[in-house]
Amino acid sequence: MLELAFVAPSQLDVNRHYISSIDNITIGNLITYITSYIKQKVDPDFNTGSAVWISAIALAVQGISMPLGGALLPKIGYRAVVIFGSAINSGSVLLTYYTIQKGFLYVVLSYAVLLGFGFGFSYAVIFSVAASWFPARRGLIVGIIVGGFGIGALVFTPVQTAFINPNNVAVNQTTG
Repeated sequence: MLELAFVAPSQLDVNRHYISSIDNITIGNLITYITSYIKQKVDPDFNTGSAVWISAIALAVQGISMPLGGALLPKIGYRAVVIFGSAINSGSVLLTYYTIQKGFLYVVLSYAVLLGFGFGFSYAVIFSVAASWFPARRGLIVGIIVGGFGIGALVFTPVQTAFINPNNVAVNQTTG
């Protein structure tokens, strides 16, 4: 995966779907590992039930930022909106590397708020482009996209679990 950072720009067109897939599998399943890390390394009294706030806030911010991304489409273009949203999305994961040491509230700000903003900002482009490609079937194509978003979690959660926890080590109930 690290080799992708050093490929020539001409190769990015070939690898863009692979790069996108790798980026997007970091979203949902990591919450379990983030909260376990906080409980074990940062705050032993942390309630892992609070993890639900990460996804709830990320989805709420995604819903708020989608119209913002859509409003900017005609002004700055599709590519600029996607680049900005992707930079925020990827930057949120990078920032969480540092904020996880500070505690759960900082993780919510870096991982939930920023990730949701970046994702929603870019997600507006997907709907706009797909609807323009299928003007007679706008509802169908948007439904397929939303369904694919949900099915993606179903498919990639076991893949990510196998990558992060290949021996399927059980959670220690004492340390989280």
